[in-house]
Amino acid sequence: MCGARRIHFRDTMKVIITTSNPLFPPASGRATRALAIAEYLNKSGFDVTILSPDRDIDPLELEQFRGKYDLAFFKQKRPWQAFFGLSFLKALAAEIKKNETCVIVEQPHLGLMVHFLSKILRFPYILDEHMIEFLRLKTQGKPLLAKLFYPLEKLLIKKCAAVLAVSHNECMLIKGRTEREPLLVPNGVNIDRFYPAEKNREMLAHLDMTQFKIIIFVGNFASQINSEAAETINSLIAPKVYEKREDVRFLLIGQDPPPLHYHPAVISVGYVRDVAQYLNLADIVIAPLSADAGTRTKILEALACGKIVISSFLGAKGLQVENGKDIVLCSEGDFPAKILACLDGEACRDIPAQARKKALDYDWELILNPLKKLIFEHEEKTH
Repeated sequence: MCGARRIHFRDTMKVIITTSNPLFPPASGRATRALAIAEYLNKSGFDVTILSPDRDIDPLELEQFRGKYDLAFFKQKRPWQAFFGLSFLKALAAEIKKNETCVIVEQPHLGLMVHFLSKILRFPYILDEHMIEFLRLKTQGKPLLAKLFYPLEKLLIKKCAAVLAVSHNECMLIKGRTEREPLLVPNGVNIDRFYPAEKNREMLAHLDMTQFKIIIFVGNFASQINSEAAETINSLIAPKVYEKREDVRFLLIGQDPPPLHYHPAVISVGYVRDVAQYLNLADIVIAPLSADAGTRTKILEALACGKIVISSFLGAKGLQVENGKDIVLCSEGDFPAKILACLDGEACRDIPAQARKKALDYDWELILNPLKKLIFEHEEKTH
């Protein structure tokens, strides 16, 4: 890890994890990642504070996290406040002054303010690039925004104490563009929370789904990538599958479902607190994503539940999975045929056991160990 600068703690090892996205509820992959890092570092002996926006908070979700970590909030009513907001600056400065601190900031959002404060208050910060922002914007057809983000992102990558990346490809891209060596910290899964279980018959009866085969897609639909996937399911995949099998239902699970004219076989469930319970109702989980962006935590959670996952090639990019063994990969136009083949049973018979086995490689306890080592090693070098 040649790109990291010294990270020094004297007494209590305090880490602030901050993000411009709401964490309560954890309705997105980036929220899942931030909270997983917080939980792991807390178990590892760090004094963890989560600093997040005070908008869209679900009191029931928030209550689950009280007592686990210190929680602090800042006001962020407008998107531009992710780049300059007095509320965030005051909240972060107040936390840092309590004792010597390392800040983990998610993506370049908030990064400019964190960098500015780091120069004044003398603390190190780690940039968690769960996705490369300028690349995401470029992929989504926003070249002007991508050009605006690029110099900011490049500056923060060069100046931070360390940068985290989620895939080998992104490590190479960051190194090629900035000459910094990122620390590879892929996305993971809580294998104790997500595990294979029998279908809950009472739940199926409550949903009036006992007679149907269930196909699930999970995502935060505020994301353009996920909303486009929902439209693809609704207009292309579901109708073709329904022509062959009327006993199939597609469940779209996630916050901010898109306002579509839903096909009879497609049901929008909205956000659910226990995703694992719904995943274990599924016969198949799909990820028809058309862009190389996103955290892919939902694919890992489905694999951990021992589910047959059918994904686009881009949707699973960066995951070390084997097509036809751990997962089924295909192009968008092939989804209906792959779904029908897997529903017949024989084509995908061995995948569930292999999927669970593959997910064990992505246990957060394994994935985040290098981050803990990074902080401890640099703490030792300063003594």
